[in-house]
Amino acid sequence: MAETTKFTIEGSMTLAYYADERHSKRVLIADEEDSHDSMVVGGNNQSLENKICDSVGFPNDAEFDEVFRKMEELRSKGLRTEEGVPDGTREIQLRITVEVL
Repeated sequence: MAETTKFTIEGSMTLAYYADERHSKRVLIADEEDSHDSMVVGGNNQSLENKICDSVGFPNDAEFDEVFRKMEELRSKGLRTEEGVPDGTREIQLRITVEVL
């Protein structure tokens, strides 16, 4: 019988939206020791992060409006978002259980 590896990540996490990146939605885990790399799920090449964000409706219309308001404000000053800094975030509680078969 094949060995199964299982782990759970639970606690405070941040949903982050990056307007200018190819993979715009990220799940940021508060504990930096944990990995927060994307994992592909299903046959449609959707990342686990996109699946989570889409399932909870992130970013919603109000969050999108705030992102674009901030971007317009920065643009009017000749600035842009600092590299690696998300344009929009939402704090949430998640429990993610992964089983590797």
